[in-house]
Amino acid sequence: MYLPTKDELEGNALQHAWTAPEEWTGFLENEAEALDVPIINTFREFRSLSKTAMLHLFIQRGERPYPSAEGHLNNEGNEFVAKVLHEKLSEIL
Repeated sequence: MYLPTKDELEGNALQHAWTAPEEWTGFLENEAEALDVPIINTFREFRSLSKTAMLHLFIQRGERPYPSAEGHLNNEGNEFVAKVLHEKLSEIL
């Protein structure tokens, strides 16, 4: 399962030219298919949301007393991923 980072979704990730999110996820999907390994990519589902809705799925700076929590999925984000996962697994099975 591929879960994009907040920075990838916002286009802020420090990346090599060959690892732009769309190129990287395309590569992962092609390799998984060649190896007959199922992959669930949530990048498109996250990107289909408005920027405001997408940002509300992640823990924001200062929201928690733990600085390393920033950028992780919050409860709403985990629920979003669970729904996408359920939908994708239902298609596969």
